[in-house]
Amino acid sequence: MNVGARLEKFLAEDQPVPFDWAQRNCCHAAAAWVACLTGTDPMAGLPATPDALGARRLLRAWGGNLQAAVSARPQLPSVLPTEAHTGDVALLYAMRSDGVGGSLGIVSGRHVWSITDHGHWQAQPLDGALCAWRVAP
Repeated sequence: MNVGARLEKFLAEDQPVPFDWAQRNCCHAAAAWVACLTGTDPMAGLPATPDALGARRLLRAWGGNLQAAVSARPQLPSVLPTEAHTGDVALLYAMRSDGVGGSLGIVSGRHVWSITDHGHWQAQPLDGALCAWRVAP
C-alpha cells in the first residue's frame, strides 16, 4: 500500500479524542502517524506533559520551541515545506492561548492534516507551514 493510501486509512480509522496535553496533542497525533508508517515512535522515552506549562518546559529542554524539538529527533530529517511529500510531518504556525506556538500535522499533497481541540482532523494549506520533516517508511 502506498503512503497516500496508508495516510487515508490512518486518518479514517483514527478516533476523535479531545485535546489532552498528556495523551492527545498535535505531537502525539503526528508521532502516531510516524509510528504507523515506520514502526518507530519518535516520542518514545519522552516524559508526558500534563499541561501547557509542562509542554513549554519540555520544549525548552529540547531546544526552545517545537521546531527545535522535532528537529532533534534523528529519524526525522528537515526538509523545506515546498519539498515535503505526502506522509511527511509539517509545522504550522498556530499560537495557542496557552502560549505554545505551532501545530504539527501530516502532509497530504498541498495540505497538512492536523488535529483540532476536539480531536478531529482538519486540512490546512501546506503553504502555511514553517518547516517540515521527511518521514521515510
